[in-house]
Amino acid sequence: MRGESATSSGLWMLPLIAGLMATALLTRNVISRTGRYRIFPLAGSAGLAVGLLLLSYLDAGTSYWVMGAFMMVLGAGIGLVMQVPVIVVQSTTNYTDLGVATSGISFLRTMGSSFGVALFGTIYANQLPKHLRVPEGVDPRAIASPGSAAGRVLPAAGAAA
Repeated sequence: MRGESATSSGLWMLPLIAGLMATALLTRNVISRTGRYRIFPLAGSAGLAVGLLLLSYLDAGTSYWVMGAFMMVLGAGIGLVMQVPVIVVQSTTNYTDLGVATSGISFLRTMGSSFGVALFGTIYANQLPKHLRVPEGVDPRAIASPGSAAGRVLPAAGAAA
């Protein structure tokens, strides 16, 4: 919508990464000093919920600074949650099984991500046709391919809409 390049779009994800890294490091340091970890998944889940709620208010007119702040909130929530399972598993596992336990966490995290992307991609793909506004006189099937949105199939007015 804004005409950003892929590189520019990736750079605008830096606030999310900054929030994630800051809270992940903070979480690790606090847990190693105090031994307490239960508050972090709770606070992180609340941060994730707030971050996702804030991101749901984004539109094409939202300023980059507001968008960055919203992404930083989401990243902070992710950072609070992400370290705890690894720390707990590593601190409760025998030394001989440490590699297996840590790789098990990574494997389960990857599987969860894969299923999550598949599930939400399916929901998105099924809901998009119902909520997509198609310009007058344009066949809805013509918008299914990325080439049509670039103006190769659709008229200029249809591609812009």
